[in-house]
Amino acid sequence: MSMFLSRIVLLVAVLMGAYSYMSSRYDLLFDKQKYRCLDASVFLVDTWDKTVTRNDLIAFDFPIMSTSPYRKARGS
Repeated sequence: MSMFLSRIVLLVAVLMGAYSYMSSRYDLLFDKQKYRCLDASVFLVDTWDKTVTRNDLIAFDFPIMSTSPYRKARGS
């Protein structure tokens, strides 16, 4: 029983660490515009990588525009 419990605790700790890392590094954006220029409505954005090279897709944040993609809440 204690071996099973220790594995469960280890699994939960690993999953919580992975979730913490993923949620601090990446944003999940949903594009709800009627007319899109890209054939996608969900985007995974890396917020740590700030280098831009040719042919990269980049995301700009315009919080006052109603056409901007929905973003998960930061800092909560």
